[in-house]
Amino acid sequence: MRELSEKGKKQAKKVGKILKNSDTKISEIFSSPLKRAIRTAEIIAKELDNPEIKIKITELLNPLSNPDEILNHLNYLNKDKILMVGHQPFLGKMFASQTHFIDLKKGCLCKVEIKNGKFRKIKQII
Repeated sequence: MRELSEKGKKQAKKVGKILKNSDTKISEIFSSPLKRAIRTAEIIAKELDNPEIKIKITELLNPLSNPDEILNHLNYLNKDKILMVGHQPFLGKMFASQTHFIDLKKGCLCKVEIKNGKFRKIKQII
């Protein structure tokens, strides 16, 4: 598997800083099991500088997984503010299955509201 590029490391650090300085307080980070996603999650967690935030590695964010399965899992967990670290085109497919918003770029940060198992609002932050 590919390592996270220098550009990817800088993007992850930027995401972490933005989240740390925002009003959105992340409670957990869910990451794909692929090496570069885990590294991205680790960099973001380090920037958040909160030992209570745990990284959970899940096959549900594996690029070969069914996007609907992660949605079902998120509804089951009933968590308030989580961060998902994954891959394109998987995350784009997941969003597209619920909304018309599919233009996700590498290294982007989106804020998503889920109500009753459906995406209600998506805002691309970076």
